Amino acid sequence: MTDYPNTTTDVTAAFPAALRDDAASVAAVLPAWHPYRMSAGVVTFRMVGEELRFPYRWYPDEVDRAAYRSLSSVQRAILDCWYTRHHDGRVRQRSLARILDCEHPWAAPFVIRPVGEYVIEIVRMIATVVSTTEWWRDRSETYGRFLAEDREFFASVAARAVSYWDCYHRGDHALFSRYPGGVVVERLREAANRFTDTPLPHNVPRERRSPSGRA
Repeated sequence: MTDYPNTTTDVTAAFPAALRDDAASVAAVLPAWHPYRMSAGVVTFRMVGEELRFPYRWYPDEVDRAAYRSLSSVQRAILDCWYTRHHDGRVRQRSLARILDCEHPWAAPFVIRPVGEYVIEIVRMIATVVSTTEWWRDRSETYGRFLAEDREFFASVAARAVSYWDCYHRGDHALFSRYPGGVVVERLREAANRFTDTPLPHNVPRERRSPSGRA
């Protein structure tokens, strides 16, 4: 754990400067919590030239319903993005479900990051959505432009997805491309490559073969 100086600063640091007032309004309704109840690790990313960050995990209670309803639609989306970093996987999943179809580009990092994390139910939920024709039509440009700008963010998520698959899910999915996280990684790679002259690398581990020679 680490000591963060200001809750408002923590929240505003995760969103573009144009959202500073909305992010501050969200910070104002968060339950009382001690600053040290936040993971030392942060996830950094770049969006339209801005260097942003959010915590790997944080440990508060949920916002009560009245406070949630008092927020504007943009502020609710900001709050849901922030709660995708909550320590309780069930809270993360509920919050993520509300932003999966969010039209705002700044929600994309919060949707993408869990693909490289360990809760398979969340990874499956994301894979189901990004595999649809509707997602590709309505959201792939937003996600593709973000990842074309921040290749390191994509590489980090992809590497983590490969690692979790290799350690825990090869038995169910012999090929990374059939693992839900692999489905998302390849879909995102395809989206990003439409907006860059240098395609994102395709770093997938070799398939293991059985004694018969089959994958």
